[in-house]
Amino acid sequence: MSRVLGNIRGDKVIWAVVILLSIFSLLTVYSSTGTLAYKYQSGNTEYYMMKHLIILLFGFLIMYLTHLIKFTYFSRIFQVALYIAIPLLVLTLIVGLDLNEAKRVLPLPFGLTFQTSDLAKLTLIMYLKPLGDPGSTTTIMPPSFNLDQSLHRVYWPMVNSSLMKMLTKAKGF
Repeated sequence: MSRVLGNIRGDKVIWAVVILLSIFSLLTVYSSTGTLAYKYQSGNTEYYMMKHLIILLFGFLIMYLTHLIKFTYFSRIFQVALYIAIPLLVLTLIVGLDLNEAKRVLPLPFGLTFQTSDLAKLTLIMYLKPLGDPGSTTTIMPPSFNLDQSLHRVYWPMVNSSLMKMLTKAKGF
């Protein structure tokens, strides 16, 4: 544990805020699920808190592993993620769960769900970020394209973003 804490880089205040908010969320989940626990879990009020704790620990593991990755790799990772997000949005339209008369999520094991539109939003932000950063060394198009001479540098990201918007707006995403 001390080795993990020693390897944490970045803003310590942000890490402290995340930990504090996580502790408060555990208290909130425990105190607010009493009626739900008596209705569906035979009065086991700890069930929902333990489920939330497992999700929090998994989230902390993902945060820790993500913070070890050099930030310059994220642009390339999200170039691949863009081509994963679009088929997932289409898959959500086809086999997604109906919630409030719209297909918004994909079912996962253990009663969990995955909201593909959130992945698409994050992917789109990270994918298009080099376009807004003139000093960026990471480009999403080959360097042979010149913005003054060709619209190709912005054409495909605009088409991809328009397609993602249409897919997320369809069926009430």
